[in-house]
Amino acid sequence: METEEETESSEKDNKTKNQDEEMPAQPISKENGDKVKLLFHYAKFFLENRLPFSFITNLLEFVKDLIKTYPLSLIQEFSTSRTTLTDVTGKCIGECIREQIFEDLNRNFFSISVDGGSDKFGAAFFTVCVRYFEDEMFDYPATKFIAMFPVQDSSTGEVLYEKLKKGLLEHPKFPNIAKNLIGITSDQGSNMSGSEQGLCSRLLRDYPYAVSINDFSHLYHLIFKHALKSFPGEVLSLVIKTFVAILGGQFKEKISFCRFKKNSR
Repeated sequence: METEEETESSEKDNKTKNQDEEMPAQPISKENGDKVKLLFHYAKFFLENRLPFSFITNLLEFVKDLIKTYPLSLIQEFSTSRTTLTDVTGKCIGECIREQIFEDLNRNFFSISVDGGSDKFGAAFFTVCVRYFEDEMFDYPATKFIAMFPVQDSSTGEVLYEKLKKGLLEHPKFPNIAKNLIGITSDQGSNMSGSEQGLCSRLLRDYPYAVSINDFSHLYHLIFKHALKSFPGEVLSLVIKTFVAILGGQFKEKISFCRFKKNSR
């Protein structure tokens, strides 16, 4: 049995529901219509430029800040190019950030991680990252990219050693920075880990208090590379077919191209 209060509440809900059903749809105001158009315009920009959705809030706040900080006429007339932004980020902002990292290294113990590589055009380079605690209260060290040296004719341990000494450890503004070096990480290449002529061996002779270890990511790569050889071919074939089915034609074409490249050698 329903109480009197429950009956009244039920009748009130039904009455409200009937009123909602009888009420005609309200036309969208111009203000709401513009908001919807703006939303779709914004979404279209992200899709056309393949931007990650994690940028949605930051980009919107940046646009609002531009409108608040600069005259609208200046924003409308503003233009730039990829070359200009590259110069600004590399020669101005990048140099300021790099200078700040050097100041941090000059007053904190740090380790370096070195590795070689190449871009899609075949140009070889030698990269250096540093790890250190930015503040003694932090639980984890920060990892920061600090230098990339082009490697043209030779990538021997001696060449890499000279580039690292000149570009990092013998900085003209911070001549004593090397005293804070406590660790060196590299792969197992002979030019890096060679017992006599490798880069790490040369550095350890200069800084015997530092410790040299092999990079874990390269170690895991070697482990997986050798471990895969013990798997039956049927299992690997099944894994590849599964990835092809999940990821689609583009991945399939890439695998076919890699196989063709391997067989044509």
